[in-house]
Amino acid sequence: MSEPVETQVYWRDPRVHERIDEIERAVAKQNKQKDKGKGPMVTELPPQANVQKKRGSGITIREPTPMQEDSVTPHGDKLGRGHREKKPAITLHSPFIGRMVNVNEKISRDEDNVCDWIYTIRGTGSELYFAWRDVKVMRSEFESFSDGYHIKPFVVDAWSVVLNHRENLRSPQSPLRFYCTTVISSKCLLRRGKSTVQMDNEFNRNIDIDLRRFSHVKLLEIDMMFIPVLIEKHYYLIVFDLKTPCMELLDNNASSTSFARYNLWLETLWKSMVNFLKSRKHPKADLMLAVKPRVVLCPWKTKENLVDSGIYCMRHMEVYVGSWGESKWKEKLARDTTVKAENQLERLRAKYLFNIIMFEKNMVIMKVKEDCIAYSSKTLEEKNKFTEDEYALHRKRLEDALKDKTD
Repeated sequence: MSEPVETQVYWRDPRVHERIDEIERAVAKQNKQKDKGKGPMVTELPPQANVQKKRGSGITIREPTPMQEDSVTPHGDKLGRGHREKKPAITLHSPFIGRMVNVNEKISRDEDNVCDWIYTIRGTGSELYFAWRDVKVMRSEFESFSDGYHIKPFVVDAWSVVLNHRENLRSPQSPLRFYCTTVISSKCLLRRGKSTVQMDNEFNRNIDIDLRRFSHVKLLEIDMMFIPVLIEKHYYLIVFDLKTPCMELLDNNASSTSFARYNLWLETLWKSMVNFLKSRKHPKADLMLAVKPRVVLCPWKTKENLVDSGIYCMRHMEVYVGSWGESKWKEKLARDTTVKAENQLERLRAKYLFNIIMFEKNMVIMKVKEDCIAYSSKTLEEKNKFTEDEYALHRKRLEDALKDKTD
């Protein structure tokens, strides 16, 4: 009498039916392949494992042998080499993938919500809303995207991080562009009694830090290196073409048609780059020493705009490809003093803010989304409610920004 009871318990167990379904699917699949001439006919499925395990009264289920715990180390192999960084599939490397911000596209609802949330009179301004490794941006620095204010250098550094990640999606024909942070130029160009050797060492140390953030990028593979420069509240962009050696300067200021106004700091940066390439035994180091720097001419240079140099610099970083394309610019801007130019700059401020703060690799992206959604869900009356301390801190931040604008 025990046999029927054991059989009934066996067939009532759902795991038995799952195993039977699995066997039937496997046999059907392989028989189908046999009909197409792709494989042998399978009449019997080999046992799944040799482990026998009792479960309940009269139930025997076969299970796979568990993997040894020390077969894979969680942070790289036993030699300490670490895991290889994953790269997008080659099918994603396409010239048709939109990596650039569309300057002619209207500000979306999501972008408008993010701007409304960042510019509101709430919080202390010290909230961390962007973090990727050691590159961090606080709310007060994101507020510099508001119209009429100078862009903070930490924001440009975060933009460099975003652009370096987007380079993984470039087409095979596109040059590999590497974007440095503003720290490189600020540490190198601030002499303060430092000798040439000391400045070169400072330059090398900081550029190595930027390269180590993206360990999968090798110096010899880089085609173009972009270095944003901030001097006296004005942004410039220096581009070193490492494959066909040349040095170019991009500036939205219409008065910059020669190197007379850049002579001192530009020569310092140029020599530091040459010495860095020599110290790394780069094959084009000597050729870079012989190049003649030049100013890149663009039709949207400005005459009286003194606050948007940061936005122009970020745009130049995004779209400039030098001699690697049919046109040096992947997308052009409108000429200065036109309504279209003003609209484009307003859109770029909103879209760059959104692209940085909502960057998928932002380590605090969940907090960003939670805070933004919480604010957007409030009524207009609730949004206009804030404490006296929040108002005082916001007013101080605006006063500091205005002072920075007029100094």
